[in-house]
Amino acid sequence: MKMKFVLTDCKLQELYELGARRIGVLSAPPIGCVPSQRTLAGGLERECAGDHNYAAKLFNSKLSRTLDSLGELPDSKIVYIDVYNPLLDIIVNYQSYGKSISIHFSNDFCRIIQLIIELVGLYFRL
Repeated sequence: MKMKFVLTDCKLQELYELGARRIGVLSAPPIGCVPSQRTLAGGLERECAGDHNYAAKLFNSKLSRTLDSLGELPDSKIVYIDVYNPLLDIIVNYQSYGKSISIHFSNDFCRIIQLIIELVGLYFRL
């Protein structure tokens, strides 16, 4: 099956025409690891749903290639921001990040996303 990212191209062009010059595009997160998918598709151990994460990786690969192939718009910077791998590392190696993430993962997941968005914001202020 061939995925098309016509919508991405059009939306980026629309943002550019509205005056945006620094655009960050976030990858899909490891959706197989969100609490609902771990409950629904993670089995008795509530592990990350591998097929869901595989789909996210395929999507991210195509998205990254599409963004790379876009023609440079004058005075603009479009960056692909990988959130999949850092989040997956936090989920898989939670012991390295502190006990609270493993105990309160569903609450901390939103906070982790918020921190990544704040870091992206700092990057674009440079």
